[in-house]
Amino acid sequence: MILLGLGLLRYYTAAEAQAAHYLWLFGFILTNGYIFYLQKRMGVSRKILRIQTAVFVISIGAGGYFINFG
Repeated sequence: MILLGLGLLRYYTAAEAQAAHYLWLFGFILTNGYIFYLQKRMGVSRKILRIQTAVFVISIGAGGYFINFG
């Protein structure tokens, strides 16, 4: 999921399509939220879900920063 998100971010940054940038971000957040919902229903502990969420947010944020400003 992280590689897909960074790849999409890189593509839309290169294409400079501002509206498409927000559209993929919204869809990616919805998809990721649904995956977390399914993991919660399967019985994955809250601690693992929080660690996974933190890693996701940090990696997408850092990747987006370096792609846009690096």
